[in-house]
Amino acid sequence: TVVDPAAGTGTLLLRAADASARKTGPELRLVGEDISAAACATAENRLRLHEIDADFRCADALTRTTLEA
Repeated sequence: TVVDPAAGTGTLLLRAADASARKTGPELRLVGEDISAAACATAENRLRLHEIDADFRCADALTRTTLEA
């Protein structure tokens, strides 16, 4: 699992998926979070264009005490 608590446009998750695709092993779970709804939508659409499945939440990682899986 790769969690990006400040996903922005999703670059970290995109790179993690690219790196994972070159290796064998269990499927990688990608989770992105951002306080900006526009950033969440942009990142989600960007990964979808690359046919990468990821979960996104629009939330403030600094005020949340736990990350729900």
